[in-house]
Amino acid sequence: AASRQIVGNHHIILETDEPEGPHQMRVGLRRLRAILRAFEPLLDEAAQRLNRHCIAFGRSVGALRDADVLWHDISLPVKGTAFEADGYDELEAILSSHRSEKRDEVRAMLGGTEFRALQLELALWPQALDENRLLDTPIADLASISLDRAWKRVEKRGRNVARLTISERHDLRKSVKNLRYAVECFASLYPERAVKPFIKRL
Repeated sequence: AASRQIVGNHHIILETDEPEGPHQMRVGLRRLRAILRAFEPLLDEAAQRLNRHCIAFGRSVGALRDADVLWHDISLPVKGTAFEADGYDELEAILSSHRSEKRDEVRAMLGGTEFRALQLELALWPQALDENRLLDTPIADLASISLDRAWKRVEKRGRNVARLTISERHDLRKSVKNLRYAVECFASLYPERAVKPFIKRL
């Protein structure tokens, strides 16, 4: 599912300026990385290589997503309103130029050999799993360990939450997202009446 989310938004980014394309690709990359992290004790070099590809693309697509949010969700809604101040036109030009620059960077990556390598890795992933005998480990055992690790990261970063800096709150938010992705991955192992409310709270 994460693979489809990543590859499926490739053409949207290349052919349109729609903000949803970069957003969905970044979510797919984060979901995939969260799942790889959940299975970390059992994964091999192929998984580590896939994770490195996800990190590289995640940074680039994330920068474009941030630029889209600044432009589309923060700047445009105030255009022409009473909140618009002197200098808005200059700000709009800067944000538009920054957004175009980040989109060009992502499109260059998506048109290059690195993205084709990532597509190949994703296509061959099922075969790599079939060849990994470590994955004969009972899933319930692994789920317990992985979810406990993910919860501890949230717990550690969430201490004294009222005193956290903006950067620390952002790291906490990412840890909560990773925990949610891991819970969704292992959800079928646990009672639905317990899982659904927990995911909603996350």
